[in-house]
Amino acid sequence: MKTLIIFLLSIHILNAQWTKVDLPNTITAQSLLVDGNTLYVGGDSSIYYTTDGNTWNESSNIGEMYEGVTALIKINNRIFAGSFTHGVYESTDNGNSWIDRNVGLPAPAQVVEELVVRGNHLHAATLGEGVYQYDVNNTNQR
Repeated sequence: MKTLIIFLLSIHILNAQWTKVDLPNTITAQSLLVDGNTLYVGGDSSIYYTTDGNTWNESSNIGEMYEGVTALIKINNRIFAGSFTHGVYESTDNGNSWIDRNVGLPAPAQVVEELVVRGNHLHAATLGEGVYQYDVNNTNQR
C-alpha cells in the first residue's frame, strides 16, 4: 500500500514540474502578456510574440528603451509597453511602430513596474513615485 501511495505521489510531482519555454537566445524575458493564442514576451528593447511556441517574431525597437520592457498590456488592438527608465509606449500595429505616451509622466515616474486597465484608464505603477493613469479614450493625449 505504501509503495502504491509513493508511486502515485511521484507521478503527481513529475506532472507538476515547470518546463522551460524555448526562446531565441537574444531574449531577456522581463514581462509576459497573453492575448488569445498569442504569447508576448518583453525583452530589452522590443517585444517578441508567438502563436505556436516555436516561431518568434520581434517588434521594432521601442523608443530609446534599452533597459527592458517591464510591463505589457493589450487593450483592443493597442499594445502598451512599460519600461525600466523610459515610461510607457503604445503600438497600434503589433509592434511595427511605437508612440511615446509619457506626457504628464515625470522622469522619476518613468520606471514602470506594472500596467493594468480599469475602465477607460491605463494605470502605471511606478517605482517609488506612485500610480499614474492615462485615459485611453482621450484623443488629445495621442
